[in-house]
Amino acid sequence: MLRHFGFFVLILTLSLISPESKAQFEPAPITRSEVLEIIDGRPFYLHTVQPGQTLFGIARAYGVTIQQIADENQQFPDILNVIRIGMVLRIPAAGRNLVIRETLNILTFIEHEVARRETLFGLARRYNVSQEELLKYNPEARRGLSHRQILRIPVLQSALVEFFYYNLQIGETFASVANHFRVAPEELERINPGIEPQYLAVGDRLRIPARAAVITPPLPATAEPIMDYQILPGDERQDPYCLNPELKPHYNVALLIPLYLDHFDEVIAQNDPNHISFTFIQFYQGVMIALDSIRQQGVNIKLHTFDVGRDLESARRITSQPGFDRMDLIIGPFFPEVIPLVAEFGRRNNISVVSPFYDNTSLLKGFPNLFQVSTSLRTQLRLLAAYLSRTYYDKNIIIVHNNLPEAIPLINEFRNNLLNGLLAETRQNSKQNIGQLNDYLIEHGLLGFDQAGSILQSGPHTPALNGNRSVDQENQVSVREVIFRTGGMDSVRNNLDLKCQNILITLISGEAFLSNYLRELNLLAGTHQITLFGTSEWLDYQTISLRLFEPVRLHVFSNDFIEYRDKHIQDFVLRFRNTFNIEPDEGAMLGVQT
Repeated sequence: MLRHFGFFVLILTLSLISPESKAQFEPAPITRSEVLEIIDGRPFYLHTVQPGQTLFGIARAYGVTIQQIADENQQFPDILNVIRIGMVLRIPAAGRNLVIRETLNILTFIEHEVARRETLFGLARRYNVSQEELLKYNPEARRGLSHRQILRIPVLQSALVEFFYYNLQIGETFASVANHFRVAPEELERINPGIEPQYLAVGDRLRIPARAAVITPPLPATAEPIMDYQILPGDERQDPYCLNPELKPHYNVALLIPLYLDHFDEVIAQNDPNHISFTFIQFYQGVMIALDSIRQQGVNIKLHTFDVGRDLESARRITSQPGFDRMDLIIGPFFPEVIPLVAEFGRRNNISVVSPFYDNTSLLKGFPNLFQVSTSLRTQLRLLAAYLSRTYYDKNIIIVHNNLPEAIPLINEFRNNLLNGLLAETRQNSKQNIGQLNDYLIEHGLLGFDQAGSILQSGPHTPALNGNRSVDQENQVSVREVIFRTGGMDSVRNNLDLKCQNILITLISGEAFLSNYLRELNLLAGTHQITLFGTSEWLDYQTISLRLFEPVRLHVFSNDFIEYRDKHIQDFVLRFRNTFNIEPDEGAMLGVQT
């Protein structure tokens, strides 16, 4: 029953699309083939010509020109004049993030527990790999093997892989693409055999795992950083209207959501719960729950739903429709290619536009009417710095990173925010302690205020440092830094303090890195107090044992954490279950919050 429910919801969605827009999105008269063949490294659809079909109709259905089809099917020299029933045509696969299935030789890993008297040389021969390869994935083995030590052994295996191609843009690196698409660099290397990440150039093509197909590609880096807008208590920039709003009799809200109706097929959809048309269906359901709650408060809202993906022409046609300029709010579009067009339309017509998924603040420049729901990494790090300052101002704080060029500005900003926060906390605690100590000392006739102040302003515990550190000399506030790719675990170990709690903020991703890193930290946790902060990608890694998280007290910061203990979240989950008979996913949560 659940399998057919998604199909029912999509039909319900279509019934809510305004009549003016629905006609634009009728399924093409020609059903597109789902069969892909890789020829000379390029993906093609294989389309079998059916009775009544024309070359023009086929080209339109696949989003290509008739000349492109002719160029790829030179075995049919008269194809521009006539096509015959039963012809199998190669259609060049158009469109970004097109998922391809192909059998590749990819690198996987097995775990080996070292037995007594086993050597690196013997293991290399046993598994038919070089000793250097073993050391690459097990750097701790450079100090020698120990009994029961776990080694990760690289093994080449043939596997069916789903991926799409992505061309490297100006200013991007292998690491930045991996980070944006939330893919471990090691996984990218596995499905891109033979590449050398340090030598990639603009235009080079990378395979990206298919699960990242719904994540928008990063925009080229801008020269001028854009800071998030933040309203402070008492800030005079607050809009007075928000304090005493005057409600209209009714509101028109446009939802520009990718429904992929041109890919929709009733038979396929009924038997495939993962059909592309269902990609954002839970977001839509979340919006419906939110609108129902708002209506119960007496606000009349009419939702106009439009199928908008990455196609600029489709978005341009929709925004040009009569009456669209009278919308009160636009939710979407979901992809960055279309956001500037819609945001500019909204700016001209004084309509607020909410971007549900994209978190690149560079898009906010020039569009005061554009709002983003997803918190940018810059904001996450700013809030993390504030939390660390309040909670661990007197602890040994260490930032671990790889000093990658694209990450340096964010890391520098994070470090400065952290130092400023620690300084503020130190001064606040010093004032309180000075007052308490001064009263005591004056009463006993031992020291005056100035002497007490000079004693206490030495600030929080600051252990002797062996590595890089950032210091506020006046207050002795310090933050240590470890460049992991040059110093490795030895540098981390040298910066730990035996007498103080160690707070490790590790801004590095990668499954292989994390596996070795956690094992080493678990050994150190026996003699040191360690609290580890990591990125949200860590929780997505499949080969990391959860038992490694507890000894190091792992904390993860994220922009999409769902607090299921919150009463409002619990109420929403119950309503969603009762309404749709399924569990809400992250898309549904984002839909109701938007």
